[in-house]
Amino acid sequence: METTSETVTETCQAPYERSFYYILSLSIIVTALLSLLQKRKRLWPGRFDGRPGIIYPVNLLDDRRNRLAYAAAFVLASTGPVTELTLEILFGESGSSNPFVRVAYRILKVLMYSLYYYPLFAAVTMKSIVTFAIGMAYSFILLGLDIADIFSCNKDREDLTYEFLFELPVLICLLYLAAIFSYKFVKAIMKTVRTRKLEIKVEEQAFDEYQLRHLRMLLLSGRRLQEMSVVEDTDDSIGRLGRIKQILRRFYRPRQGFKYSTRLISTMVVSITAVYIILLMLILIWQYLFGPILELSELFSAHTMYVLEVCWKLSLAIGFLIFVFTIPLILQGYRENMLSVFKGDHSLVAAVAENTSFSITPAMRVVSASRYAGFQVAYAVFGFLIHFTVLFAITGFMSLAILNPDILKSIASWAWPVLLIGLAITLVQYLLARFVFLQDRGRVFALDNRRLFHNCSFFAFLYNIYLGFFSSLMRLFKGVFFGALLFPRLDHSVLPRAVERFDPGFRAYVGFLQLENAHTHPVLVSFCRLLLLSRQVDDKEVTKGEGPINATTEDAQGASKSTGHDRCRSLPRNRWFLAFTLIRNPGLQQLRHSRDRRPRPRDEDFDIDQIVIEGIGSTMS
Repeated sequence: METTSETVTETCQAPYERSFYYILSLSIIVTALLSLLQKRKRLWPGRFDGRPGIIYPVNLLDDRRNRLAYAAAFVLASTGPVTELTLEILFGESGSSNPFVRVAYRILKVLMYSLYYYPLFAAVTMKSIVTFAIGMAYSFILLGLDIADIFSCNKDREDLTYEFLFELPVLICLLYLAAIFSYKFVKAIMKTVRTRKLEIKVEEQAFDEYQLRHLRMLLLSGRRLQEMSVVEDTDDSIGRLGRIKQILRRFYRPRQGFKYSTRLISTMVVSITAVYIILLMLILIWQYLFGPILELSELFSAHTMYVLEVCWKLSLAIGFLIFVFTIPLILQGYRENMLSVFKGDHSLVAAVAENTSFSITPAMRVVSASRYAGFQVAYAVFGFLIHFTVLFAITGFMSLAILNPDILKSIASWAWPVLLIGLAITLVQYLLARFVFLQDRGRVFALDNRRLFHNCSFFAFLYNIYLGFFSSLMRLFKGVFFGALLFPRLDHSVLPRAVERFDPGFRAYVGFLQLENAHTHPVLVSFCRLLLLSRQVDDKEVTKGEGPINATTEDAQGASKSTGHDRCRSLPRNRWFLAFTLIRNPGLQQLRHSRDRRPRPRDEDFDIDQIVIEGIGSTMS
């Protein structure tokens, strides 16, 4: 931060800036030490006890745990680059005059910010007492530097207030991470004392809770699901808290068995933080830039300047509220699209379907998915700026029109005859179509009085050309309006369906959906994990010698008999499961083969009763 006096210009360097490269060096050393504590799995696992290994900061694909901790860390890592980039755009370039050098410096600076906060992500991912201690110490160090940065350089009261508001998201995230790491560090100490075992590894669960709930809801009948929703709505309607929940559910309704990914939650939190920073910057721009310039130019009176300032701040507030209410719509749209894709229904997002004109290579799908988070943050910021600009133009024009009634009179004198004639022509056409040209006063879509209809169509041809000019303006206005309104939402393309492949934001969203569907489908993941668990159980039984291989002859014979008996008992049960599966999934009936292994014709109906009869016969036998 720089403070300028009349005689001497001094540069005040905050503690954060002075210690940046020291903390960066410390983070690189900590990252290297953590890699020494992780073992390799494939490349020379026998050398140096398999160390060092490759660590990763965050699993953005299929890990749904610690989402808020990751989101807080992403806020810390993205606040610096977003602030610096915004300041450079608003107040000009700094550093070298060569554009290639400036771009290379920005890329290097982003890499330094990523390495700067890398230990925080690794501490969340590598769950052990050592990593929790590192994360706790790192969080408290950054928190102390941030607090010292706020009160440095002898700021006055107003500058101190704005500095605190700018650093508020960073302070909240650092406090949250410090509390989380402290809690987990104490919990890890207690666990280490009980088990007397210290390990550094990434914990993996056999099943996630949301996946089990999703599978349970798939197996429940529609009537049972309806009863559960009725009971849930009844419970929420009791008490004052239930009324608040009902009001909130008008904007967003949660669903059991679904959990948003870490990538999406982190993206939404970073988007809100970035828009919040831009909001504060725009307030300062009016206070220290636009306001003084307009006052010196003497284009407006003091009263008009006050009105424009109110319009500026009101537009910022309304634009920020619009963005805040857009967040649950983005989440709800993603959830509906994801659940539909899980079912194989591509009606909401037809581009996700295979073999379409939108289909792209697997490599580009991965690239598009990796772009989604960054694109969403950037589109959210630009969408907020577009909303603010449009709102300020509207409110400013209306305010100036109210202060100067002559503007409204001139616009009304030109516009009202055009609007009146257009409405009259449209009303006459509607009345003729309903009461003259359609049968039964418009209740039946069948023409009547065709000769009169042909005459009216002839005379209306030229009138409709006249109306078409104004309709084209309305179409352009509506396209701009809804395009600006939906600009922050990547789940809706601002281009028509035929050319939506040229929308880079929507393309990134489609790639994100395709990657999520391919690697996080609850049924597919649960099925694969069941296979892995069953294989692990079989390997353990063979290793312990519990099978018929290491048993005596009598035990082997008894085991074989019991195995055959269990197999006979499980056969009817498996047939019942097969019948239930085919009844609930009619699409699988066409893929079913007969006993002679010959494929069944696709147009032949599958006899589901035959399976039930076979199951009953096997049960009775």
